[in-house]
Amino acid sequence: MFLWSQVCSLSPYISSLHLIDELMELTAQSLSRLEINDHFNIIKEIGRGKYGKVLLVTHRCRGTPMALKVMPKASTKLQGFLREYCISLHLSCHPCIVGLFGIAFQSEEHYGFAQELVIGKDLFAVIQPRVGIPEGAVKRCVLQIASALEFIHEHGLVHRDVKPENILLLDRHCCRVKLADFGLTQKRGTLIRLISGTLPYMAPELCAMAVEPGERRPRAEPLSVEPSLDTWAFGVLIFCILTGYFPWERCTTSDDFYQEFADWCQSPAKAATPSQWKRFTPAALEMFSRLLAVDASHRCTVGEVEAYINVDWVRTVPPGELVGDDGMVKATSTLTSTLNSHYIRYIYTHSSPPADTESHGCNSVRETCSKSRGPVAVEMNVRMDMTNDRCDFEYCMIAGQPPGIFTG
Repeated sequence: MFLWSQVCSLSPYISSLHLIDELMELTAQSLSRLEINDHFNIIKEIGRGKYGKVLLVTHRCRGTPMALKVMPKASTKLQGFLREYCISLHLSCHPCIVGLFGIAFQSEEHYGFAQELVIGKDLFAVIQPRVGIPEGAVKRCVLQIASALEFIHEHGLVHRDVKPENILLLDRHCCRVKLADFGLTQKRGTLIRLISGTLPYMAPELCAMAVEPGERRPRAEPLSVEPSLDTWAFGVLIFCILTGYFPWERCTTSDDFYQEFADWCQSPAKAATPSQWKRFTPAALEMFSRLLAVDASHRCTVGEVEAYINVDWVRTVPPGELVGDDGMVKATSTLTSTLNSHYIRYIYTHSSPPADTESHGCNSVRETCSKSRGPVAVEMNVRMDMTNDRCDFEYCMIAGQPPGIFTG
């Protein structure tokens, strides 16, 4: 029987990228055809996104609990499914990357594969808006994710989707975390010709590939996928989990917070430290300036963050100009949002929804309602977690621009 652990220990003379291509070809030839309900007991749905959904299941014969990632054939190309599965399988021997069972299949309507079940929340769920999480927990998380990213980069790949939602926690204190979701992972050197929409984690060179309104193609030349894209996202991730808010919305000259940071990076001795960065120590600012170098060729590797682990990152008392009259740290846009042109998520830290939204007395159940906000049609799923007195709103943008940010 083929054991994946044997592949992980094969001679380094075998090219990782060539091996992934071979795996894709072999998997396509031997992809089992089965119906989910015939082979798995579905316990509940534990995740959902544009890709499809993740189900908590047990194997009917063995009783093994698994996380089953299921993607609709109607919106998933076979090659895309094979690439994600084989890349995930190839990398799954790393202790800080979600493991796979080596089970891939297709049903009448879906493609799917079985992953290690991680009982716990994702990193996003434990970040307090405008507060973040304790520095010690941040550093534990950072070391593990840096190790996972270094492993990915050593294999000639770039994750391309480093964000709190894709970091799974085995405990609330970040003693053990795992990087997940390789749906956007690409081989180093792959050319990106355009993207639709931007996210705060995207590097400036990637944001330059976004198509502007009224244009058919970006003005920039095609971009080569490089590890420096992950380095930038990793730097933004560290800022987010330390503070509980984004440093900017997008890395373009139209974003004042980004432009202020870019100006400071180019002339740190002359330009004043941007207000949202003043809470950090000089050592932390040096680390961020290397991770978030505007020029991609000047960025350090993710592994170099280890040199800063034994120094303080956050000042004991934030400078006065960071604190408002209400005692809250001033922010750009809080970590209550993940922005792009199709999907936006908010966390409203109160026990009831905002007054201008519709709800129907939802408690621990998920309910769906819709609200028209001017020209914007929004479908809103409301889930209220009574254990921590927090409402979780997920907005799926149907048309138009995102509504204003609720900052509670």
